[in-house]
Amino acid sequence: MSINNLSANAKAYYLAGQNSDLPLNIVNKLKSLGINPDEVYSINEAYNLIRQAEQNNKINNSEQLNNASNKRNNGENSDVNRDEALELARKVGVKVSDNDSSEDILANLKSYIDKMLKHAIDTYDKTTYDKFSEYKKMVKDLETKEAGGTFSNVNVFSFMDMVANQNKASIYMNKKEGIEEIE
Repeated sequence: MSINNLSANAKAYYLAGQNSDLPLNIVNKLKSLGINPDEVYSINEAYNLIRQAEQNNKINNSEQLNNASNKRNNGENSDVNRDEALELARKVGVKVSDNDSSEDILANLKSYIDKMLKHAIDTYDKTTYDKFSEYKKMVKDLETKEAGGTFSNVNVFSFMDMVANQNKASIYMNKKEGIEEIE
């Protein structure tokens, strides 16, 4: 036997003696978390390893839950968006195949609507222009939903109009009551 073998054997013997000092519940907890208790040399190290493993498990579990939730939400939203896109395509007169995704349908709709708007401008057809401008807004709303957004330009502007009207009413009431505005 060489000196290295003796020192390795002595270290293993010493460490085995150290591990026997770990309480059985800690050894079982380490094993349940996938940590080899033979590689743990003190109770403090065992507690630190347990705490780290539990934190990692919590993080992994929350990430898995978020991923599952996102997949579930995206699947439901894409089905709804595809149905809405199909309905709009039928209304506009765009042919769609059964294999087309909602993105494909929206791209076809945009292309067709842009052509019709250009035609309406070229022929000075205000009725067609107004009708396809409305369709274009609907496509933008569907694209916003597809991208995960909730507000379209129309919704944001109507909200801004509402706030402006409330501000005007507030200013009017302040003047009516004799409250001075600070400038």
